[in-house]
Amino acid sequence: MQLLADTSGLEVHVPDSAEIPARGAALFGAVAAGVFEDIASAVAATAPATARTYAPDPAARAIYDRVYAIYRSLYETLGRSEVELLHGLKRIRAERKSG
Repeated sequence: MQLLADTSGLEVHVPDSAEIPARGAALFGAVAAGVFEDIASAVAATAPATARTYAPDPAARAIYDRVYAIYRSLYETLGRSEVELLHGLKRIRAERKSG
């Protein structure tokens, strides 16, 4: 979950429930039975508490953004050697260790 938060730059909220798929099926069943008007109101009325929230780490996000930029650069200029990609990744790692 931390990796998802870091790469997306968004908070990830993990519900306090071990049965999320079963809960979804039950909510759709409740909507079909007329207990709730629509799925949005069913979710709002029965939302479980948040067990944990993962906040993005801006420093990690910056590194992931740099790695992705190297990947995109390689992808967009097919024919560029993999050696250049590896050197770019090595620079990021060296900077991280020294900083």
